[in-house]
Amino acid sequence: MTNSGRFLVSLANAEPYLDGFRITLEIGNITSATYHGFELDAEWPPAIPEKPDADNMETWSKKTEAQKRKFSFTDDLTPGAWTRVRLSLTPAAAEDVKAIEISMETSQIGLRKPR
Repeated sequence: MTNSGRFLVSLANAEPYLDGFRITLEIGNITSATYHGFELDAEWPPAIPEKPDADNMETWSKKTEAQKRKFSFTDDLTPGAWTRVRLSLTPAAAEDVKAIEISMETSQIGLRKPR
């Protein structure tokens, strides 16, 4: 959910890119409004150890600073349609992009004129 409505988000692809990963998302606008431009905030925290114990959890807790990045798009989010976007998450190791948090903001909404 955003400040102006609900959207669907689907991960379409993830591939190594430079010193991180490029992910492709599809954003579904389930409303009848057109959204002109939007921003995505991505956050990818370090991976939690597979077998947590006191030692490795202490090490993990010292490096829990998540990587964050803001992405701005001028694309329209068309009513009832998917919009494909790409994000470059760098730097990031494979184990650090197992969980990605995405938040979204929109600021311009367009509706059809009455007939």
